[in-house]
Formats: sequence, structure tokens, C-alpha cells
Amino acid sequence: MKKILENIGIQFYVILIMLTFYLGNKSEAQWSTDPTINNPICTEVNEQDDPSITSDGNGGAIITWADYRNGNYDIYAQRISSGGAIIWTTDGIVVCTQTNDQQMPAITSDGNGGAIIVWLDQRNSGNNVFNYDIYAQRIDQNGVVQWTADGVVIYSAFSSSAASPTITSDGSGGAIIVWEDQRNYNIDIYSQNVNSNGVIQWATDGVAICTELAYQRQPAITTDGSGGAIISWNDERNGSSNPDIFAQKINSSGVAQWTIDGIAVCSQTGFQFYPKIANDNYGGAYVTWADNRNGNPDIYVQRINSNGSVQWSGSPDGIALCTLINSQVDPTISGDGSGGAIITWIDNRNSGVSGSDVYGQRINSGGMKILSTDAIICSNFSSQGYPTIINSGVGGAIITWRDFRNDINGDVYASILLLPSTISGMKFNDINGNGIQDQDEPGLPNWEINIKDNNAPNSYSLFTDSLGNYFFDSLTTGATYLISENSQTGWTQTFPTNPNTYSIITSQGESVDSINFGNYQQTLLGTICGIKFNDINGNGNQDSLELGLSNWVINLTYQNAAGSVTLSDTTDENGNYCFNDLQPGGSYTVSETNQGGWEQTYPLSPGTYVIPIKSGEAKDSVNFGNYQQTLLGSICGMKFNDINGNGIQDSLE
Repeated sequence: MKKILENIGIQFYVILIMLTFYLGNKSEAQWSTDPTINNPICTEVNEQDDPSITSDGNGGAIITWADYRNGNYDIYAQRISSGGAIIWTTDGIVVCTQTNDQQMPAITSDGNGGAIIVWLDQRNSGNNVFNYDIYAQRIDQNGVVQWTADGVVIYSAFSSSAASPTITSDGSGGAIIVWEDQRNYNIDIYSQNVNSNGVIQWATDGVAICTELAYQRQPAITTDGSGGAIISWNDERNGSSNPDIFAQKINSSGVAQWTIDGIAVCSQTGFQFYPKIANDNYGGAYVTWADNRNGNPDIYVQRINSNGSVQWSGSPDGIALCTLINSQVDPTISGDGSGGAIITWIDNRNSGVSGSDVYGQRINSGGMKILSTDAIICSNFSSQGYPTIINSGVGGAIITWRDFRNDINGDVYASILLLPSTISGMKFNDINGNGIQDQDEPGLPNWEINIKDNNAPNSYSLFTDSLGNYFFDSLTTGATYLISENSQTGWTQTFPTNPNTYSIITSQGESVDSINFGNYQQTLLGTICGIKFNDINGNGNQDSLELGLSNWVINLTYQNAAGSVTLSDTTDENGNYCFNDLQPGGSYTVSETNQGGWEQTYPLSPGTYVIPIKSGEAKDSVNFGNYQQTLLGSICGMKFNDINGNGIQDSLE
């Protein structure tokens, strides 16, 4: 008996060692750092097409694609760990292998480690090869399907057809799906909500998002963070030769929240196409697209808030992200976890050396590029296409794409983009000295900003750009950095104060922005001037015959670090007074010292002014009016007996 227990113990120990080794291999870092190699996800025979990616909630990702290995297109999926290790069956698990083709899958997280996948489906097409329905399936973290085998129907097209489905989480374990729809003999945008059990929640066959004239195509969708979604698309309402980018927000019931049929995100001349969208974590979204305004496709991006207003008003039709030679197309976008976004795209800048490559860039919440040069994600000699991206949640992003390095059919590859830590901000002219950058306060160029790692002996610095922006990139993860400005003669710092520096601990991939500095120019101090006048008629206005009053005391009260301060000035022979060299910031209270026998008529109660001063600002006509009570008038007359009723007092009356 003892021997049997010993054998069982040995076997258990061996199994434990093997399991530990297996799990260790599953979790160890396996990402390739060579952009010409990358990580294969599926290299099966025939075509693998249209990859799509979502987070697995654990730093890794779940990827789906259309697969032709069986002689028609089916839907497959694979999970990879945060280290780039394949977790499920090599070359993927089956999601749907129904008859005819299943294509164009899109994927979103189910919020529980699994995913919901949507796709175009021809199982019911019969002889009509152009008739596609929309189906969906949920899989758990182990790749096991959770709904009806081969998926549940989302939209049954009958005589019409659907195209380009895409998907986002509804925040409750289900998903919101959007697609192109031809039911109105046009191409419109429709949407549907499916819950965590695979049951549709809105009207059968979906709700209309945009049914404007002409075509609406290439929809993209992201969560609004409140159970609804923000949707963008390519729109030809202004002409098929000049398609624009439009967007709409819907609530959790599918009801449009913005202007019916959407708001314009970009209406520049030329083609705008292939929009993609990502939540900005504040109820709005970032939208990116390919743009032909410059004669060949470039990459542009814009941010819209929860009300549908563009946020980069200085660039109402978007900020140029990449405008290099040859074409840049197929952008895709994800939030970076720090309020900004990461965008990747297909780039042909090296088309004479290699095929189309995959590049990426990161922006902060203000649309400023964070990476000093575009990141090279894949530069294999062959061509790549159709990238999709997801924030890895560990300071980077995972990107997947279709890759032709092995043959003309195409496989699915992936890579990780590990983002450096960055710190950025603005140096602004705090004209009113209130420590806040108000709308009319511009950035200050050529101002030196310093950074020092507390664990390193040296500091280094850079100068703000033409808009007052600065950023430090490639910072050490986990380091503590001290950020400061170099003071300039004649300027006073208003922000930050006590202390007038920042201390920041960086995390992997974290983008710390809005590290701003404010100053006002001391040489441009303010003034407050006015006149004390004799308001003879007491109407509160200085009329033409009402002169200034000399030798009246006017007071100026304000707060500083020592407390309340009051200054006084006495009016001159013309009634004028003036307070000069006033520091911007805060407010100044101006009052008069009343004199006996005089009544103040202007300004009205409480009889004082409260005036904020901006740098270099001159406030004049801060006037005071009084009339003299001791020089009061009189009104006298007689009551007479108008005997003859003629209205005149005659001699005998």
C-alpha cells in the first residue's frame, strides 16, 4: 500500500512539473522584436483574411479571421497571451463552418475574458451569391462557443444584403453591431443590440442609423461608455466624388442622440474613406480615416466630444497624422489607456524596397504626436494589409494583420507595440494671471522646459514649439521625474505653485499630458484709471457741463500673500485718478472715500467696482459721480382763484 502511494506521489510530482513547464511556456515572453519577423497567428493552407482583434482582459488578445482552408470561407479564432504565446489550438479554433461562405468577421470583448464575434454569412443565400446575412457567436476564454452552434442570426437580409459588420461591447456582456444595409435600394447604416445570451434587443432586423440619400458605407463603432455607442462611416450625401466622414451617437436603446443622419466629422474636398473609431474615455471618441485631400491617401484623425462637437477646432477637418510619400491607407485605432490614442495603418513609403508595411503612431488628448518617429510594426519584404489594433492594457498595443510573406494567399500575423512612457504639456501666457489657461491665452514658444530623473545625475531640457507644446519621450518606466521651467526675466510664474514644479512617477507606456506651466509678463502690468465728476443733475451720467472734482480720495483694494492691501490716489484738478503697475491675476476693488454733504450716484449700489486685470491691460472710464446735497434746489408757487376760467391769474384774481 505504501509503495502504491509512493508511486502515485511520484506520478503526481512528475505531472506537476510538466504542468508547471507547460504553463511557464504559455506565459513566457515570445513576442518577436524584429519587425521583419513578427508572430504568426495562422499559416494554414489557402487564404486567411480580414483579421480582427479584441482584448482578452488579461494583457493578451483574441483574434478572429475568415479562413479558406476547407474550400470555402469559415470563421476561426485564436487567443494569444500577453507574452505572445499561442493559447488555443494551433492555427485556431472553429467558430463557424456552415455551408457557403462566412466572411468579414469583427470581434469585441464580452467583459468576462471571452469575446463576441459577428460576420457576414451566406448559408441562406441559395443561388444569390450577393445575398449576405449577419450572424454572431460568443466564445469563452477557452474558445468554447456559448450560443447556438454556428451562431445566432442578427439580421436576415432576404432579398437585400448586408455588408461590413462591426461590433462593440454594450457594457453588459452583450454587444452593439452595425453594418451596411441595402434594404432601401440604397446603402444605409443599421444597428442591432444582442445580449449576453445571444438574444436581439432592438427592433427585428435592427434600427436605422443613417438613411440619407446616396451611399453610406464602411461603418465603424465604439462604446460611449454608458451602454450606447458612437458610430462613424463614409458618406456620399455631398457627392460620390467627394465622400466625407460622418458620425452618430446612439443610447442603450438605439435612439440617435445627435442630429438625425449624423454630424460631419470631416467634409474636406477629395475622398475621405475607411474611418475607424475608438472611445476617448470621456464619452467622446477619436476618429481616424484615409484622406485624399493632398492628392494621395494620407492618415488624418479628429476627436469629437459626447455632444458631437469636434475638439480640435484649429483643425476642424482633422489633424494630419502621416502625409509621407506614396499612400497610407487602412488606419485603425485604439485608446492608449491614458486619454490618448494609438493609430496603425498600411504604409507604402518603402514601396520601392519592400511591399506595403504596417506603421503606427500615438497621440495625446490634444492630438499631438507622442512618438518622435512613426513606429515600424511590420516591414517584411512582402505586403501586409487590413491591420486591427487593441490596447494590451500593459503599456502597449497588440496589432494583427493579413500577411503575404509565405504565399499569395495570405496568413494572419501579429506584433506588440510596447510604448515608451512620455510626459508632455504646454507653456502658456497667463495674461490674466489666474493660473488657468483661458480661451484667449496662447502658448509661448521657445521656452525651456527641464526634466530630471531623480536617480540620474544629469537633467536635460528642450524648448517649446511654435504653439507652446513640449514632450519628453522614451522615459524610464518606474522612474521619478522632476519637471520644471527655466524662468525668464520679466515674467512671473502663476502655475503650478507651491511647488512650482511637478514630480511624476512613470508607468510602462503611460502618456502623462497636461503638465502645463503658466506665466504672465511683469513688464506688461495693468492700469485702472477714471474720473470723479460732479453729477449736478444726479442722473448717473457725466453730462457736458458736469466737471471733474479735485481732491477726492479713490481707493484700490486687493489680496496678496500678506493679506488685504489698500492703495489710495487723490483726484487732480480735472478729477482724474490712476493706479499703475498692477499685477495681473485676482481682482481689484475700486471705491471712493465719500465726503460730507455729497450723495454718490454712480456706480450704483454697492458703489464700487470689482475689476480683474490681464497682463498689459488698461482699464479706463472707471468713473464715480456725486451731487452736492447742501446745494439743493427749491420749487415754489401760488394757488389762485381763476374767476374767469381763462387759465391766467388776472389782476383781480
